[in-house]
Amino acid sequence: MFLVIAFGFLTFSSVHSQLHPLFWWTIIFNFLQFVVTIIPVTYPRWMGGYSGYKSNGLQLLRILRGQN
Repeated sequence: MFLVIAFGFLTFSSVHSQLHPLFWWTIIFNFLQFVVTIIPVTYPRWMGGYSGYKSNGLQLLRILRGQN
């Protein structure tokens, strides 16, 4: 989420720059990545190396509930 805020600041401070589209797409990508990883799930078997691991959202939810 930090990158979304940082690139948001860069995007709005460089409105007429050629880098503006790059900053904008970086914001979109990082926000979507945040949304996907904050969903509380245990990754399924078909996800290969992530199989059985808990998403960041599930880890955060368990910490907030006190269930390590």
